Amino acid sequence: MLAGLPVIAPAFATEVAAIIQDAGNGLLVDSADPEGIAAAVAALESPARRAGMAARGRAAALGRYGWAGEAERLVGLYRRLAPLP
Repeated sequence: MLAGLPVIAPAFATEVAAIIQDAGNGLLVDSADPEGIAAAVAALESPARRAGMAARGRAAALGRYGWAGEAERLVGLYRRLAPLP
């Protein structure tokens, strides 16, 4: 994502699939379906589509899924679990 590239990933990897769906930076495929994989590759033929996915992925990696966003979520969790007096 940070590299600014669209991805094709297996749909069975639920955590990865959820991130890709949320970020809108790639396509999910059944890894046992060669025709489906080929269709996903063909779907990325459009430079505009690739650029859009790439930009969304990079933005997600720098934001919600980057270290700054993760740190913000962790601090919030710690504050809920062990609030300061």
